[in-house]
Amino acid sequence: MSGNVERWIEQAQRGGGVCLKYMRRLAAASDKSETFRVLCDVNGGAWMFEKHAQGVPLPLEDFRKEYSKYIDGKVRVMYDEGYTSQMHVLRQGDTVEADTTLVWLLECEDVSVGVPPNTYPTVILSHGSHANLKIGDGARVNIELYGDATYTASGDTSHVRAERK
Repeated sequence: MSGNVERWIEQAQRGGGVCLKYMRRLAAASDKSETFRVLCDVNGGAWMFEKHAQGVPLPLEDFRKEYSKYIDGKVRVMYDEGYTSQMHVLRQGDTVEADTTLVWLLECEDVSVGVPPNTYPTVILSHGSHANLKIGDGARVNIELYGDATYTASGDTSHVRAERK
């Protein structure tokens, strides 16, 4: 691994909180695409967001630069388990479509998240994030909040479940 984000990953791994199997997956990642795939999965994103909320200072500007080809909806990762994922980083006042199973928002402020009708996404907000969810009819939305993350919701909010991590 090379680059500031990879050094952050190595430092965070030394700080614990990641299982041996996951450490091996990160170590086996042969390029940025594979590393991003691991960081964007259900376990990798949660680990990264948890470390970020605990004060392990993730180099966000470097993350934007080093992974620019993959973030902000440019890549929707598909996993063998049947779910999809995307990650947005340092967005402000933008609109994001929740058209994947997992939508990771890493320090995104005042982002509008459109949730299409009859979908079932999980929207995950990192420490330092705020999102305005616009929920379509029949959608079931899980919201996971790390650190000081906040959200507002409008539309069909009858099936919204929020959990502070």
